[in-house]
Amino acid sequence: MDLLQNLSEEDQLIFLKYYYYQDTPSEIAKELTMDVTQVYNHLSRGRKKIKELFDPDV
Repeated sequence: MDLLQNLSEEDQLIFLKYYYYQDTPSEIAKELTMDVTQVYNHLSRGRKKIKELFDPDV
């Protein structure tokens, strides 16, 4: 949970819904009124940001 503090509020919400509550990207997209591809983009960028916190050389 501490790692999520480094993400935007929207990204935190998407991460929680996807990884904790096990919502599908289409469910998240529908609830947040965005495209499924946007959900995937948020997840991808969030994972990259968290990974950079562990290894800044990446």
